[in-house]
Amino acid sequence: MSESIAGRRTDFLYYRSWPGYTESGHTPLAFEIFGDYGLFSRVDVSTAVAVSYPFPTWSAIKGMIETIFWRRDVWNIVPLGVEALSPLEFTKYSFAYGGELRKRSQIASGACSLHRLQVLVNPAFRVVFDVRPGLKANGPDGSVARFLRNFSRKLLAGDHPVLAMGTSDFIAFARPVTEARIVSERRWQAALMLKTPHGPGRRSVFFQNVVAEGGRLIFPLGQEVTGC
Repeated sequence: MSESIAGRRTDFLYYRSWPGYTESGHTPLAFEIFGDYGLFSRVDVSTAVAVSYPFPTWSAIKGMIETIFWRRDVWNIVPLGVEALSPLEFTKYSFAYGGELRKRSQIASGACSLHRLQVLVNPAFRVVFDVRPGLKANGPDGSVARFLRNFSRKLLAGDHPVLAMGTSDFIAFARPVTEARIVSERRWQAALMLKTPHGPGRRSVFFQNVVAEGGRLIFPLGQEVTGC
């Protein structure tokens, strides 16, 4: 399938190597993200040290896509999964914080608070997603074709706000899909993986029984639970 909208090719967004189609019926869409560091915080480990998941979370991917281009209630963005394009390696990272969120005793003494992180180093991923018409998708202005036209233009030109690799402290860069091969990693699995911290009643939502094989993680949509 090849598509041209107002003279602009958008077929490069379609990712035919993804196993399966979307609920909306078209081929999944994809682009790539990369950066120096990444932190997709786990909520099932000690709060003393922030530890990253090896893969971006569903909500982090959704946020990146919507930052590039999106209109609330016009399109629904549904991340489908992610592929690792670099080894999933971690490193220790720490920084001193001197802002207003320090403890009162630290502010009074002029001391900084030290934050310790375990982050991904040189992360690169191919993210795969679906886009569906939303509640306010009326006529051609709310068509998937219009989304493709605007998203492709902003992606190619870099004409969008700064993206975060999980946290605003780490910048992510976006590019169209390249010929980079998936880095085949060891099997990774988790009983629970954060989907979004913005679920019903401001409670977090988690995926159950998450498995990544061969460097590819497919989000188990339909296998979610809401936290207490």
